[in-house]
Amino acid sequence: MRKLFLFVVLCCLCNNAFAQQTISGIVRESTNPDVGLPGVSVQVVGKARGTITDINGQYSIRVQPGDKELVFCFMGLKCKTVAIGNKTHIDVKLEEQDAIFLNEVVVSALGVKRESKSLTVAQQRVDAGTISEIKDPNLVSSLAGKVAGVMVTPPSSSTGSARIVIRGNSSFTGNNQPLFVVDGMAVDNSDGSAGVSTNGGLDMGNGASDINPDDVESIDVLKGPNAAALYGSRAANGVIIITTKKAKEGRFKVSVNSNTMFRYISQWPVFQNSFGMGHTTRMVGTNTSWLATANADGNPYPYPGIPIMSQISTDQGGRSNGGPMIGIPYIGLDGKIHPYSPQPDNVYGFYQKASTYTNNIAVEGGNKDNNYRASITNLTADDVVERQNLVDKNTLNLRFFNTLTKNLTLDSKITFIDDDTKNRRYSNQSGFNPLYMYTILARSMTLDQLKYYKTSAGTETVMVGGIHNPYWTINETGNEDAKMRVLANFDLSYQILPSLKATVKYGREYISTNSMEYRN
Repeated sequence: MRKLFLFVVLCCLCNNAFAQQTISGIVRESTNPDVGLPGVSVQVVGKARGTITDINGQYSIRVQPGDKELVFCFMGLKCKTVAIGNKTHIDVKLEEQDAIFLNEVVVSALGVKRESKSLTVAQQRVDAGTISEIKDPNLVSSLAGKVAGVMVTPPSSSTGSARIVIRGNSSFTGNNQPLFVVDGMAVDNSDGSAGVSTNGGLDMGNGASDINPDDVESIDVLKGPNAAALYGSRAANGVIIITTKKAKEGRFKVSVNSNTMFRYISQWPVFQNSFGMGHTTRMVGTNTSWLATANADGNPYPYPGIPIMSQISTDQGGRSNGGPMIGIPYIGLDGKIHPYSPQPDNVYGFYQKASTYTNNIAVEGGNKDNNYRASITNLTADDVVERQNLVDKNTLNLRFFNTLTKNLTLDSKITFIDDDTKNRRYSNQSGFNPLYMYTILARSMTLDQLKYYKTSAGTETVMVGGIHNPYWTINETGNEDAKMRVLANFDLSYQILPSLKATVKYGREYISTNSMEYRN
């Protein structure tokens, strides 16, 4: 029985060996047929069996009944499929792959699309995807570090103006800002910080901050007057060309994009905590019953027998030009007794975490000849200072492409921007800048005293003449501006010849701003 089993197994192996077929050969390149090509993949079509050629281009592979074809592949060369049949030797020559070059197309002056390698001037494209990942409320700030030779100065506040300079300043006294062109139309990018000086003022933000990053398709930077010559003298400092999104051909699409960003102060100055607020040298006295009466909250005086310092004088109260802080009690601005001790949180506690919410919805559809795209974006933001820089901005963008006749097309775009900003922060040494007090705030001052910003008569608790209590500033003063901006442009094009097209462009920009300031 055992001999019979071994005989059956031996017969099966012999039949399998005779059924298998070995194919060998050499693979060469058509341009160099005398040399074998190493590393070529040889595989049975439809099966997971294969091999590769050796250093001389030779190969050997076993095939089974049912295997019909071998495929030979090598990087950079065309794959070749050969029928097996009854062959035991197959030589193959592989031909070169057709060259495919991917050329970057950029938008040059006047909206003309050209290959980047054909340009003779300095131009660079910015990936719009990197801008939309982290949505800075100001599009100019998003360009920082993304373009060679471009310097971006971020705004001093979340609603301020961002400054951009291409290849350095060209004038000491004139405007060094580049020209902004959106879909072929030059738009206003006035610097809203023009009214800001050392003594203060309001920064109303630059015009390019109204451009919605969610609607941007591409950004091209033309560097220097040579690149921007077609735009005239306005482009002497370069051009920022922005192309907005169009509808994708042949499909209906709805996209929703939501972004949330939180901001907080991560770095602080180093403060001294040895000397506190300046004060008068007069002592109130040591009579315990009198001191208990002087205590504003009616509680017994907690330091019997120790003289109490008089209320801080307003002409010295804002600076740490007093004596060492060793805990001596004094009457604060709120009429209560406080220890003359360091207050390490009297600056940190004034700030909060800020947030920015951006929500966008876009609808597009149509075909190659007629399509549309509509999007609406809402941006809501606050500031690290309570009740400051409150932004509520809505942007509606409509774009239509229509084929009027066989050779006549009309590309239309209208953008509506409704921007309502409350309590823009005053700048620099303005008495209404809530941060100005913190540049001289004494280290012994508590936040509770600052929060006592209004007396029973309704007047301000003044710290230093001319510099307002920061809590008075954020609660009793303010400003508001409402801006309506409309951008409309129309491109009427006629295809005269396959390589010749005539285009008529018309653009219109409308800006209306209502603003107010109020002070108690």
